[in-house]
Amino acid sequence: MNHPSRGSQVIPRPRGRLPLFCTWVMTAVILSMAYLLMGHMQFCRQAALAALGLGLGAMLQGLCLLPEECLHHFVTRYNGHLPYMLRDCFRSTPSLVLVVVVLVLWAGFLPLKIEEYYTVAVNCGFSLLLKACGVLGPAPVEIQQICEQQKMNVAHGLAWSFYTGYLKLVLPSLQDAKIFRMAIRSYEAGHRPPERHTKPIKNEKPNSLLPMPKERWLENSIKQYRDQHNSNILRHRDSWRLHILVPLSAFIPDKIEEADRNVHFLHNLPEIVINRAGVRNRVYKHSMYEVLDHLRQPHHCVVEYATPLQTLYQMSQDSSAGLSAEDRRQQVLLFCRTLQSILEESLECRNRYRLIILDDDQEAEQDSHFLSKEILKQLQQEEKEEYSLAPPEEAALNANIGPQVAFMSRAPTLMISNDMSENDLPSPLKEPVETTDLSYVLPWGR
Repeated sequence: MNHPSRGSQVIPRPRGRLPLFCTWVMTAVILSMAYLLMGHMQFCRQAALAALGLGLGAMLQGLCLLPEECLHHFVTRYNGHLPYMLRDCFRSTPSLVLVVVVLVLWAGFLPLKIEEYYTVAVNCGFSLLLKACGVLGPAPVEIQQICEQQKMNVAHGLAWSFYTGYLKLVLPSLQDAKIFRMAIRSYEAGHRPPERHTKPIKNEKPNSLLPMPKERWLENSIKQYRDQHNSNILRHRDSWRLHILVPLSAFIPDKIEEADRNVHFLHNLPEIVINRAGVRNRVYKHSMYEVLDHLRQPHHCVVEYATPLQTLYQMSQDSSAGLSAEDRRQQVLLFCRTLQSILEESLECRNRYRLIILDDDQEAEQDSHFLSKEILKQLQQEEKEEYSLAPPEEAALNANIGPQVAFMSRAPTLMISNDMSENDLPSPLKEPVETTDLSYVLPWGR
């Protein structure tokens, strides 16, 4: 589970059903009072007049929309399908028609005068007039709710694009790929690659995510390094996750050092090369940074900004995009909420990321080291989780328990009873087949 930073407190929750509940309560109170004051017959007559006027007004509004759609958009928007066009012009068409028919039949059994039918016509006319003037139109809150429920915002598209086009490809390899661990240990040893080196792993099968190294030397390299060194760089398993910075201002510098001098670039991690959308050997890579605390002690992590926010920032700077600074902030908040929801439901990306939400509109101006402090808070939280929730194997490694590590690192053996027949013996395993399309290139091994 992701533990967001302090900036996540400003992320709005999805709107609930409280307005609908208030509407039903207010409707019940008003109609009950009217029924008690007017009596049964008078209440039914007035209710029939009001319902007929509003229902017919809604149908007439749909008829006003129909000519434009039929003449100019019937083919381009609806592909020549009449039911689709009628559905979009008349809101809840079956229910509306049924209600109008029932109300007409109900009004037929009431002794309505001709003047009262004139009242229905006047109600229809005023309904259309108020609709044209925008009085009966949806409030801005209702428009936002509709866009959020129907996933129609710019932020929804950016969040899904960021996930499907980037995070879904690279996050599974951060912890599952042994070569990532090998690169970290090599970096800890002073940027020295292991003595044995392999070529990039490549295959022609498209969209394969998990690398399958041909040899097991990586584990031995890690074990030998742990036996010889006592480094604290990326010592905790959670620090191997990708830390994604999400500034609410949507402003992203080209270099993180420009935002905070306590953050220093160290080195690029091994490249991930994937054949993607017709581009052969497209390269994805991450950067390792050193973050200094108030005692100038270094802390290390893999961190980067959420690049889709640059799109929102550029849109707010271009008048033709029609995105104000206030709208941009709302879209950034919605982007955070949508991305967090997507990643929490993704099995490939679960527990492989950290969202660090930065409320940098005012904090960054008051504190020049605001960014490094927020990153350090997240790293400290991860360190606490590592000690409290570390799995047995990882806890043994962190504790440097020699005998247990040696025992767990031994090659497993099969224990087969002597009284088994030849038919009961296990068959030999199939030879491993390379099915990946990922290649990892160590930047120092070129």
